[in-house]
Amino acid sequence: MDREIKFRGKLKSEDKWIYGFYYNTYVENKKIAVIIETYRTPKTHYTNGKLMSRSLEVFNESVGQYTGLKDKDGKDIYEGDILEYRDEDNIKEIHKVFWGDASFQCAGQYLEHLYLTTNWKIIGNIYENPELLEEK
Repeated sequence: MDREIKFRGKLKSEDKWIYGFYYNTYVENKKIAVIIETYRTPKTHYTNGKLMSRSLEVFNESVGQYTGLKDKDGKDIYEGDILEYRDEDNIKEIHKVFWGDASFQCAGQYLEHLYLTTNWKIIGNIYENPELLEEK
């Protein structure tokens, strides 16, 4: 398998998205979602910089897996992203990315198939911008 496996989640402690490995755990009999973020410490004349990691609690409903694809601007596409596509007649379609039938999907089709035939752009996500999916 050559696909990069990573997740994102919105921190509970501040208004920030983090990226890394995901797991659920229990604290005082309450299930919580955690992302393990990996980062490198700054290089100084004392150290070359160390690779470090920390486990941070995120909102469970904000967690999304990386699809392995990028939008037309080169941004990573995650489960829960909202994508926009304009056809040759400039008709706009907006759809969310979700996991279904053992594959990431968008607009009722496999995302990988749509990705090969169209140019999609991330315009938001279902956690922060649910209004983008509302019919106008």
